[in-house]
Amino acid sequence: VADEEFGMDVLSTQREVEVSNFRKVPGLPVYGMCQPNRKGLEKVIGLLTGPKYAHPRVVVVNLREDLVIDCDGETFSPRELKNISEHMPYKGLNSAEIEVYVDVNSTHETREFSSVLTMREMFDEQMRRTPLLSYYRLPAPKDKAMEERDFDHLMNIVSSLEEIYTDEDGPALVFSCESGKERTTTAMVAACLIYCNKKGFPAGTKPDEQDPACVPNAKYTLGEFSVIRHLMRVLPNGPQRKREVDYCLDKVSETMTPMHYHAREVIFSTFHKYKYGCSDVPRDEKLDLRKRSLYYLERYFYFILFNTYLNMERRSKWDRSFSQWMTEVA
Repeated sequence: VADEEFGMDVLSTQREVEVSNFRKVPGLPVYGMCQPNRKGLEKVIGLLTGPKYAHPRVVVVNLREDLVIDCDGETFSPRELKNISEHMPYKGLNSAEIEVYVDVNSTHETREFSSVLTMREMFDEQMRRTPLLSYYRLPAPKDKAMEERDFDHLMNIVSSLEEIYTDEDGPALVFSCESGKERTTTAMVAACLIYCNKKGFPAGTKPDEQDPACVPNAKYTLGEFSVIRHLMRVLPNGPQRKREVDYCLDKVSETMTPMHYHAREVIFSTFHKYKYGCSDVPRDEKLDLRKRSLYYLERYFYFILFNTYLNMERRSKWDRSFSQWMTEVA
């Protein structure tokens, strides 16, 4: 099924860069977008290395778990006929195998293409034309927190970029998933935390620098859940670590206002749908909402832990990985 069959360009960026939902975090070289095709990728790389942004290097991180191929400039992924809105998971495949795995099923329509590329082949082709480009795969779950090893992988990617200290703007870090929404937002927030801990948090993260909230259920939309309050009490300078996470969440949310998605506020809004949604909603769907709200809460919990790790291990230049820190310290 073609990715663009689902009309995902909520931010209306196709006209400019031929990629849906392309966006930048204000003040940071962190970007997000939908799955690019070969033309869109070329356009984005040209924009980021051109005079408008002038990044010395571009690093693209593909967060999709499913198989994706580019057929004559259009991206496709296999779906089951009974549920074409969800991708087919490939459990047990590593990131190299999933790039070239081919699943053969009977189809109702045969289409012929002159050129078919896996994502690795598409990026290899672009890297030959643009040596400043690097490509990584970091398969991530759609609605859940990143695993500890994924935080480590992302940390290693950013730490390997020497330009982060030598260039004022630094290398562009671009994340993509199918819609450019859930997984991309999660990785963008993690990248913002890494950048800010390496180069310093800007104004807006101190207690007297944040605007008071004047909205219904403010304590929940601001992340004041009981488990989060407990976490803040047991972590060193926990309230400040949470404020820094909230700063990054708010900055990333600014890039996607029309998508109505805030990685902190979605915790309460999803639980509210479960608790007070329509009575005729099937029980399975309601339970799924509850499960998703808990996944979102876990993600927020992990952001605060990860930010605490980044702060505590700064003096050692993060010699200890996040996975090790979670075992030995947390």
